[in-house]
Amino acid sequence: MEDSASRSSYKEILKNTSIFGGVQVFIILVTILRSKIVAVLLGPAGVGINALFNSVIQFIGALSNLGLATSAVKDVAQYYGKKDEGKVAETVVVIKRWVWVTGIFGTLIVFLGAPFLSQMIFGSIDYLYSLLLISIVLLITQLGNGQLIILRGLRRVKPLAKAQAFGALLALLFSTPLYYYYGIKGIIPAIVLTAISNLFCAWYFSNKVTLGKINVSLRDTWIKGKDMLRLGFFISLGGITTLGCQFLIRAFISNQGDLADVGLFNAGFSVVNGYVGLVFNAMAVDYFPRLSAVADRASDLWGKEINNQFEISILILGPILAVLILGIEWVVILLYSDEFLKVIPFVQWSAIGIIFKAASWALGFLLLAKKNSKYFLIGELMYNAVFFTLAVTSYQSIGLLGIGYAFIISYVLYLLFLVFACKALYGFSFSRRVSGIFIGCLVLVSLSLVIFHFYEGVIFYFFSFLLVTITVTLSYVLVSKQINLKEIIMNKIKRS
Repeated sequence: MEDSASRSSYKEILKNTSIFGGVQVFIILVTILRSKIVAVLLGPAGVGINALFNSVIQFIGALSNLGLATSAVKDVAQYYGKKDEGKVAETVVVIKRWVWVTGIFGTLIVFLGAPFLSQMIFGSIDYLYSLLLISIVLLITQLGNGQLIILRGLRRVKPLAKAQAFGALLALLFSTPLYYYYGIKGIIPAIVLTAISNLFCAWYFSNKVTLGKINVSLRDTWIKGKDMLRLGFFISLGGITTLGCQFLIRAFISNQGDLADVGLFNAGFSVVNGYVGLVFNAMAVDYFPRLSAVADRASDLWGKEINNQFEISILILGPILAVLILGIEWVVILLYSDEFLKVIPFVQWSAIGIIFKAASWALGFLLLAKKNSKYFLIGELMYNAVFFTLAVTSYQSIGLLGIGYAFIISYVLYLLFLVFACKALYGFSFSRRVSGIFIGCLVLVSLSLVIFHFYEGVIFYFFSFLLVTITVTLSYVLVSKQINLKEIIMNKIKRS
């Protein structure tokens, strides 16, 4: 019975990862197309202005939403896991009220701070009215997040995936005509319409979820919301720290190097994070609610969730990272141009660091599911402090490659912190099987780096094909040991 439950969990993780992975690939393609359209129709200046406005929205959004999107998901998932429909309905009502509060808070920050933000970002108040107009986006975005919280907490995987996919598609369809007809003047309307389209899709699919009606007093709304925000506040601090760290690194590169290096740094991180986004997106929207649902039960239940999730993540990441490292030249040229080939070493070493990032996320979500915001924040602060320090010092000596090294070292240290913290606090450690798979994946992906740098021509292609074949085969065999993967694939083919 226990083995059957474990296999069922393993199968569900693989299924949901494939669903969100497919959606992430679609969103990446839409984003690439949108970036190309913006670059062609608006030019470099328009691209820069668009990026700066979106940076304001992201940063102020992280500051004002107080981590509600993550902390609220945990509460909904826990009550849903206990099949307490009354508590689920009550929590949803509280969430819907608090997203208005945090959304209005974010809007007021941008609206009232527009003169300061315009002067600080653009060096003048020429963009004052533009910032006043986009302030409403903070409220619209938070309302959309409130709808997605419900889908995530109730683990409505397919509706959640559809909401994300259709939101990205509608944003592309609405913004393209505005860029075409109005140029740079169409940026603000496009940003607003993008937020509205995402809200509409989130509302449409979450509205299909039927919940019992329940009356919640304002006092209960405050009490329950306060508990969510207490955890969410520390989560938001971690997010703000990460955004701040990345901003300071870009600023340092701009001052110590040049804008070309800033562009290469952005492109490199976009390649790495976008390429493996399917795994981390699945962990954020599917794994965290599942883990939260069993976090207050017996350790063997949430322990299996962690081991199963990490195992599948590594088995998917192994082939993906091997192909990325070996075929990086094609990837960079396809997404950007020959001018960006200088970013290759940085991307390749950062890809190694992704393996440690996957392990860190698997453990970091345990701290959140257990409401241990203090240790979560300590880990986030430690990681960003180490990453920033190593990134700026190594960039001065060896350039962008040094930031790739810093990325690996930072996540290694972060993982060690989480391993010791989770062992001391909850007695958890990865199983021998998962630890062995982790080490094997690290070795194979590292070998791909060796092949890329030491072989050329026919020998390079031979060893590349051999390594990728071995990596894919091992992943297939190890997954098949847990579930009958061949039968699942054949059934899908027959249904198609």
